[in-house]
Amino acid sequence: MIEAIIIVILLVHLHLEYRIWVKKETDIFKKYRGENDDPMKVAKWAYYAKALWLVALILLLYFEVEFRDALVYSFFGYAVVVTLSLGRNAYTIHQLIFALACLALRVWGKLVQ
Repeated sequence: MIEAIIIVILLVHLHLEYRIWVKKETDIFKKYRGENDDPMKVAKWAYYAKALWLVALILLLYFEVEFRDALVYSFFGYAVVVTLSLGRNAYTIHQLIFALACLALRVWGKLVQ
């Protein structure tokens, strides 16, 4: 399961880079916002959530949390932050459900061992 998470994260990031540098899109965070939301405000919160995710991941790894656990815990934190800061929409709910599923599978895997 962790391999799938890593592949998805890499694909999403590569797609984002493609949209910024190749397609020259300017509203790259539109999937996070509703019709009436300010694009800059949404971009700011999306950036903060992603930065917080990476900081959390780095800190967890620094404190010697196993990589798989650190990735799942930090991703769950990201999903919560993005949902709270940007509201509930199809994208944020999808992220939250995926993060909960990853967390549940990780906890279940530890219980079964």
